[in-house]
Amino acid sequence: MNQYWKLFADWVIDLKNDPFQWAKIKLTIFYTAILVATVAAHLFLVGQELNRNALLFAKEGIKDPAAKQRFIKRSDYVVKQTLLGIGPEDIGMLLSIVFSSYLLSTITLRPLRKVMQQQKQFMVNASHELRTPLAIVRIELETFLRNKNNYVKSSGNMMLREEQSVLNNLEEVKRMGEIIEELSLIARIDAHADIFRFSRVNLGHLVERSISIMKLYAKSNHVMLSWQKGKPLFIHADADKLQQAFLNILKNAIDYSRKNGKVKVSLVKDGNRAVVLFTDYGIGIAKKDLPFVFNRFFRSSATINRIPGTGLGLAITKWIIERHKGKISIQSMPGEGTSVAISLRTL
Repeated sequence: MNQYWKLFADWVIDLKNDPFQWAKIKLTIFYTAILVATVAAHLFLVGQELNRNALLFAKEGIKDPAAKQRFIKRSDYVVKQTLLGIGPEDIGMLLSIVFSSYLLSTITLRPLRKVMQQQKQFMVNASHELRTPLAIVRIELETFLRNKNNYVKSSGNMMLREEQSVLNNLEEVKRMGEIIEELSLIARIDAHADIFRFSRVNLGHLVERSISIMKLYAKSNHVMLSWQKGKPLFIHADADKLQQAFLNILKNAIDYSRKNGKVKVSLVKDGNRAVVLFTDYGIGIAKKDLPFVFNRFFRSSATINRIPGTGLGLAITKWIIERHKGKISIQSMPGEGTSVAISLRTL
């Protein structure tokens, strides 16, 4: 039984991640309702007409009052059975209506699916085409930085010619590389081409490793990372993908913290689930923006000019957590900070 429930849960998750299948089901239900209502209305009108004809026939063609009454009752019974009785032919008709509705929904969505497939292909091609020149530019900039001939003596120290300009260019190349990776991942998500490799993972070690990776970034932004380690908790997960989700959340928490701010991370057990909580005390998120933070390319009006980004990080994070059959939620107050909670089933 658990195996069938797991298959059903996987199907529901895949359905939520596939907007076309979800739209097709909703359209099928809509078309089925319309067709069933049309058939029911037609049968009702036919029944009314049969009742009128039967009454007319009884009045003019049957002289015996008792026989006339029996005929009218019998006609009314037959009509009601036709409208309300459910037999094999009615089930067959309903199945044909559902099948016809499914075909109609498929035909309706076909042009939109074609456009979306072209968009996905464009994202894949763009990511592929941009990755190579960016790699070349980055290599050339790094080579330039390592070349001693590009340094001059200034007050006894070696100074790089156009140092700030070169560093700015290198930073922009890195940022563009991150954007391309995010777009490439979104394309793989839509194409269901990203592969997850699940294994037994120590969640505490994974969170700790993610914090360790982000320590230098936090220091450069004058933010302190605090880690409250709990008891060892093990989950079934793809360690690399889950770490990517943690890094996305940590980066957001650091980016939107104030100078000399603090980001707290804790791990606790809640029943048969492990909860990882990320809390910052930064600028927060407006209440009107909270329902949309997991939407692709969404960026709140308060932060759009503050931190560069694509608005894809949280959308990717939510997808990763859902693939782990987990839950992610955000609570925030403008000016007070934001808390992100990730809940995952333990082994």
